Amino acid sequence: MKTFVGAAAVAAASAAELKLTWSDCGAGATHTKITGFTPATITTGQKTKMTGTGDLDEDVSGANFDLEMKTAAGTVSCKGDASTSKTCNLPLGTGSLTFDALSFPLKKGSTAISVELSLAAALPGALAHTDTTVTAAGSNGDKLFCMEIKSAPAQSDEFEEFTKQFERKYASAEEQEYRKAVFYKNLEWINAENAKGKSHTVGVTQFADLTFDEFKAEFLTGYMHMPKNASLGTFHAPANFVEEESWDWTTKGAVTPIKDQAHCGSCWSFSATGALEGAWKLAGNDLVSMSEQNILDCDKGGNKCKGGSMEQAFGWVKQNGLCGEEGDPYKCQDQSSSTCTASTCASSSGSCSKILEVGAVTGSTEVGQTEGALEAAVTQQPVSVAIEADKMVFQHYTGGVLKDEACGESLDHGVLAVGYGTDNGDKYWKIKNSWGTAHGEAGYWRIERGSSQQGGECGVRKAAVFPNVKGGGPSPPSPPSPPSPPAPPSPPGSYHYEKPPCQSDEVAVQIQGADGSVCAAHCDTTDCPTDVPPGTKAKPGCVLQDSSSGSKYCALTCTFNGCPEGATCSGLIKGICLYPSSADTSRPILTLSTDEITV
Repeated sequence: MKTFVGAAAVAAASAAELKLTWSDCGAGATHTKITGFTPATITTGQKTKMTGTGDLDEDVSGANFDLEMKTAAGTVSCKGDASTSKTCNLPLGTGSLTFDALSFPLKKGSTAISVELSLAAALPGALAHTDTTVTAAGSNGDKLFCMEIKSAPAQSDEFEEFTKQFERKYASAEEQEYRKAVFYKNLEWINAENAKGKSHTVGVTQFADLTFDEFKAEFLTGYMHMPKNASLGTFHAPANFVEEESWDWTTKGAVTPIKDQAHCGSCWSFSATGALEGAWKLAGNDLVSMSEQNILDCDKGGNKCKGGSMEQAFGWVKQNGLCGEEGDPYKCQDQSSSTCTASTCASSSGSCSKILEVGAVTGSTEVGQTEGALEAAVTQQPVSVAIEADKMVFQHYTGGVLKDEACGESLDHGVLAVGYGTDNGDKYWKIKNSWGTAHGEAGYWRIERGSSQQGGECGVRKAAVFPNVKGGGPSPPSPPSPPSPPAPPSPPGSYHYEKPPCQSDEVAVQIQGADGSVCAAHCDTTDCPTDVPPGTKAKPGCVLQDSSSGSKYCALTCTFNGCPEGATCSGLIKGICLYPSSADTSRPILTLSTDEITV
């Protein structure tokens, strides 16, 4: 494929050798597959001819190029007609990049194009690292290619930059030399992986001076898988559920900022607090950061920095409540430190105030392993999930969608599913991790959604679970009021599916396993009424059944909202609009119909 690949990537110091790395960022969505780029290094103070090669899968009559170079000194943008030679100046007067004109039409096949780069002998520190993306589009609008070129100082400077960025201090000169060797071995793998043109990218993270075995031993020992618990119930997608084009709780105010578990196998507690924080917010309260340390110190069902499960943590919080992070901050950045090992249960001593009181969490619900079940659950609230992360790609992941057998299904790391979407045709889950903002996409990962594997890519669907939190925030107690005479019965509403009292063809019912009631019409021999209260988006369905008589009843089915005013979409029963009410033994208790709509 003929390519118009130009590159610009320059770095620091005077008369220095600079290393270039490249990758094809087209990810199969362009007409060009990039196959090569030379040279691998450039020297400041000289003019260098740079050549990109590739294979074009169609004839091209004309094209425009677009170059964007990001540096610490700012971003440079250079655009033009590829049939005309153009010179673009680099930042701070440090040089220029000249594209030679191409002769059109370009024919399908293999070709090369050269670009001349002129650099000053001395480059300022602001240009120590650059990240350049070069794209081109044909005159018909087709995407022709995408290539990313990164520059960095020579080898010794790269390691020095790493140690400065992540504040590394080694115990001895021998330890530093060992870590340096490990760093460059990892860097070789990173460059080779990026050259494959996959849908994800890897790079230098805070784990770049660790061997893969060290990384696994230190950061992937925190999740302990529990067998399925039938008593919790299983969430399934409603039959009428259609996933959104994209969903992201980080933009809807239900996710706290990225946290860092550091050197402690406490991922399970971070996943659990993330799910509890979201559920608490969506129950009508303020978004508050919950305390992982409170769970680590007090939940004896877990094993502190040596692992636990999110499901176990939800059960402990149900029985004991949970303090906020402000009152009981994280102390186990280093699991071997005396600060961590000596930390004791603050809630039992009363030294922290509880955000979640005992009983605020009513339990937890496991999510079915289908794609739709997890999509519906994540549309309802952030969901705790576990994945297999013991692959080098997770150690060095910097962005993109992880797929193509990047991981298996042997779960070893607890994280939080906060959304989903599609990028260049790749469906993904958005995952909140607990390794700080320097890892991944500012602390988040994107993992393939729609994988044909039984448990999803990386096993993300195998152990999903979410907490159930009572609606409504705490309110101060009110003084007792004198007794009032009983009010006359309220007249029935004007529509079906309203709060009792009901229409003549309805009965007031309760649902097994859920709080609340609703008016339900029979649907054994007739369709469900369609006159819903104004503003209702939930859909009528014949979804309820009296287990004693077999009679079937109508209800409004919902996914997350859309219920009539005063009603809520109960997650416990997976999508039925209910009105708050106290238990009434005179009302029939119905179950979900198994041969109609499953919600």
